[in-house]
Amino acid sequence: MLASLRRYGALSADAKAVVELDVFLIELKQQTSGFGMTVDSFIRYKLTRTRDRKVVMDEIVTASHRATVDDALYGPTRLQLANEGAIQANIAAFLKKLELLDLTQAVVY
Repeated sequence: MLASLRRYGALSADAKAVVELDVFLIELKQQTSGFGMTVDSFIRYKLTRTRDRKVVMDEIVTASHRATVDDALYGPTRLQLANEGAIQANIAAFLKKLELLDLTQAVVY
């Protein structure tokens, strides 16, 4: 998560951040039958303005990823890839939502 935020340019270089992000893993639903394994991720993202503790965003984002035998023959490795892919897809979906969020209202001094 930190690496993604750093690449996105949304990580403060000092301790004076104007917003605080809390991330909660709600659930990973793992469907592991057959040759393909699908994982659905449910992550809650809460963005709070540090100045007055006003919540700017509080949302559960969902995303999925499917790993098949083309990705890995060994079942546990396939499940790990599906888990990792679902989390990566979830972070990407959150960053897209963050792009659309009008943070100028969150950063009023």
